[in-house]
Amino acid sequence: MSRRTLADVVLAGAAGDAIGYPLELLTVAQIRRRYGNYGLRAPIFREPASQALAIGVATQLTLATMDGILWSRDRNDSLEAGMYRAYMRWYYVQTGREPRYGQKSWLKKQRYEVDFNLAKVPEFALPRRPHPTTLDALAAADDKELRTATVAHNDSDAMLCMTPIGYYRRGDAEQAYRDACRCAELMQTDAAVIGAAGTVAALFARISAGDTLRQALRYCKKASATWGTPETVVAALDTATRAAESIRRTRRALTDKTQWWYYVDALDEVGTESTAETTLAIGLACALAYRGARYAVLAAANQNGNSAAAALTAQLVAANHTESEIPAYWLTQLECRRQLQQLAAQVEAVREESAADEQKG
Repeated sequence: MSRRTLADVVLAGAAGDAIGYPLELLTVAQIRRRYGNYGLRAPIFREPASQALAIGVATQLTLATMDGILWSRDRNDSLEAGMYRAYMRWYYVQTGREPRYGQKSWLKKQRYEVDFNLAKVPEFALPRRPHPTTLDALAAADDKELRTATVAHNDSDAMLCMTPIGYYRRGDAEQAYRDACRCAELMQTDAAVIGAAGTVAALFARISAGDTLRQALRYCKKASATWGTPETVVAALDTATRAAESIRRTRRALTDKTQWWYYVDALDEVGTESTAETTLAIGLACALAYRGARYAVLAAANQNGNSAAAALTAQLVAANHTESEIPAYWLTQLECRRQLQQLAAQVEAVREESAADEQKG
């Protein structure tokens, strides 16, 4: 049974994000040339003068998602309405553009913000390669309909930030799925990406309530027909299970333990593109194939520079074990560590308040 807090899990995801960020868009061959025969094995500072490990867009949007949960609770508004405001804060600090008149006022410190104003945190505003269509979609998001109307595209930005919703809806996978899908519609019109976002939230809703990752995966696959999960997302869940078994089988058969890249063929079978379904499948495959977070995250990160998959892998492994196996030194110098911990603690606190209110009602 998982006893990991949301703070444990989002910090793990940020560490995976930071591991993979320097590798983004590099092929396996390029990674080997740059970092040696074993690839990147530990976090590195992206800039020589930096004193912190750079987070990527997945972690920035995770911060925004927690911000949105707190905003909706503070204003007694719908979850997607709170998320719209939170994502627009991120959009504004990323671009300097005000998409709707009056939204610039949302950059002010909010009532629920205790020690910091997220919109004024420098690392939240740093450009970390968000997919251009994510920014375009937020610019086109309707503040009344609470969805975007941009042309469908497929990337993982909208999927990777939905873990807090799973923890917020702990035990209620269907509600987590529905909530995450509606929130993803602020950044996406592609049905597969929206379904992948809902699936991530549903997985963590089950794991946070005590399921193992395998149990949560089986539940989500069984419920997919009821939820209307797109077939490509369901296929990704099956592909992940097969790839994990292939990795384990190949590892057992190794005679030369220095053959570090044994997992590449199995993950290449999953896919080499950066779509949401591929990222979901790689993250699941690595989390299922390894018990320890270190090897799972390194496999995901070094496979064609997918920092998004590394972030998801780290979250899944951390949530799936009673003790986080993320190496401590991966966490100590993370950008936004304090903000991640504080917002996660606040989300869990308002979840408990919501549960208490329901019982009273």
